[in-house]
Amino acid sequence: MDEIRAVLEDKVYDFFDGGKPYNLNLIGVRNDIQKPERFDDAILAVFRDDAERWQVEQFQATTDPGLYWLRNPIRDAGTAILCPGQYAGCYRIGQHRDYEALEQIHNMRYVRDDDQDDRLDLGLMHKEGQPFTDVIATNLHRADDTERSEYNYKWSAGCQVIADPEEFEHLLSICHASADIFGNRFTYTLLTIEDFQ
Repeated sequence: MDEIRAVLEDKVYDFFDGGKPYNLNLIGVRNDIQKPERFDDAILAVFRDDAERWQVEQFQATTDPGLYWLRNPIRDAGTAILCPGQYAGCYRIGQHRDYEALEQIHNMRYVRDDDQDDRLDLGLMHKEGQPFTDVIATNLHRADDTERSEYNYKWSAGCQVIADPEEFEHLLSICHASADIFGNRFTYTLLTIEDFQ
């Protein structure tokens, strides 16, 4: 927890505490190995529990669009890839398709990968004309509804996706506990593994 807090503070990002339970820090960590077909990233929930003890819950996830959507973009401009950063109040407990998930409600920053190959073009984050900000329904949701998913083929078109449905339900329970105290808005911070090195 101290390392996570130090990374956020070094970037001058908010770290939620105040000595109160369920003041939730929702954090994605993108792996440096660019394999968009794998759930090789992590989503963390960092918070104090009812006894005010720190908890760091880690969920296997992807922060990248899957191969299908890289090869077959929804928009001609290309497939959205979320840029690292902190996005204040960007999610609420809402809907993704027909089930409860964290729904995007505020601008986030993206690049669009338009070459339809199997590689994430993260270098676009430094290209003139990129990135852009928008609300484009890049929610935080689960993959399959019955079992842990091994491959991110079509699960993410730019969303943040947790591989295991039970882990996702557990994260939602933490979000509900937080929303009951602090309201139904969640800040999401996307970091990279390099931030910890």
